Amino acid sequence: MSRKAIPALVFALAFSGSCVALQAVTYTQPPHWSAEKKAARLTSRQSRILHLTPDQYQRILTANQLYGNQIDNLEAATRQGRTSQMEKLKTILSQRDASYRQILNADQYKHWNDMEIRQKEKLKAYRSRRRDRILAEHPDSPTGNPDGNHPAP
Repeated sequence: MSRKAIPALVFALAFSGSCVALQAVTYTQPPHWSAEKKAARLTSRQSRILHLTPDQYQRILTANQLYGNQIDNLEAATRQGRTSQMEKLKTILSQRDASYRQILNADQYKHWNDMEIRQKEKLKAYRSRRRDRILAEHPDSPTGNPDGNHPAP
């Protein structure tokens, strides 16, 4: 084999190996769940936890589908500012809670509300741990990001 062929052979082997590696790492995102599928899953969970009657199950399912569609439409409207989206989301969720209050009995609604509060606390704790980890990784940046342009999440 000539001296000129060796670098070409090394390049060819390296390139073919990287192509195989890229093929092995190819990742496809899971498909986006429809609002109806999310509503059915949420309603099933609520039914198990809150012991819904069949009538309550159907009414909660309808409410979850309605508000799930509104939330999906809000997420799809990316032209709006983040503040505007958050305000609309709060409105949708408060309407959903008002529907739940009418459908569920007092004990069920209290249990559901307590679960919501616990979920918010868990999310807040997760975000705090994440922010602390980012700040620890980038101590020189006042925002916690290496470029210093954006606030830490």
